[in-house]
Amino acid sequence: MTTVLADTRRYPVQLHDNHLIAEIDGHFALLDTGAPRSVSHTVEKFDFLGETVQPSRHFTGIDLETISQLVGCSIDILLGLDCLASCYWRLEDLESENPQLVASSSPDLITIPGSLSTQTHPLLGPVPIIQVEIEGISCQAFLDTGVKLGYVDMSDENIFEQIGQRPSRPASDFWPFIGQFETRLRDVEVAVAEYQLNLPLGELPAEPGLLCSLLGVKVILGVDVLRQLAVEFALPDGRIHFGPVALEVE
Repeated sequence: MTTVLADTRRYPVQLHDNHLIAEIDGHFALLDTGAPRSVSHTVEKFDFLGETVQPSRHFTGIDLETISQLVGCSIDILLGLDCLASCYWRLEDLESENPQLVASSSPDLITIPGSLSTQTHPLLGPVPIIQVEIEGISCQAFLDTGVKLGYVDMSDENIFEQIGQRPSRPASDFWPFIGQFETRLRDVEVAVAEYQLNLPLGELPAEPGLLCSLLGVKVILGVDVLRQLAVEFALPDGRIHFGPVALEVE
């Protein structure tokens, strides 16, 4: 049985090119925990969880028209951490025909007991940075729901020594700040909490790699984690909860 709370909202979700697009207040929003603020060039305000949100009109490097073209879906809003770090939320039935974003202002939405702590950045506030293991190497990872692919910092000598000679395959992706680029994917064993995942991770480009270096992050994990695990975000409490993907939410 699914938790029903008075302040819970359910928003339909679509997957486009491994990006999460939720319909919020009649607008299509890309769920992006990698964006510090919500952005829209056309929407002056929208309702999220009963609160009025006024997105940033212009944010350097963010062009929603170009992002819409690359993702293959019209995107009105980039929904960032000003919304996604201020509430409790999860994705339900992600692999079904009718996935949903379920969000609440109440911590009672959280039902999975196992969790990892996250960080609070002095400028960004709560951020989804967690401790993971990459092929047995302990490091910090940013759980970014806005990226198509996950990435690993191959400039790290320990990581390169472990997986650098592994067979790779080409892939293309884009980041709002640098546009489209090519990368190489490798299948990598990633331990998140007590769960062992096999994830395709690309080589982290230089520009995002600089930001990751500033945050002390060696890995970016994307939507593929949400496909393999049940994930509940509780960033107001400094936690992200993980469980088996088939977990029945009480």
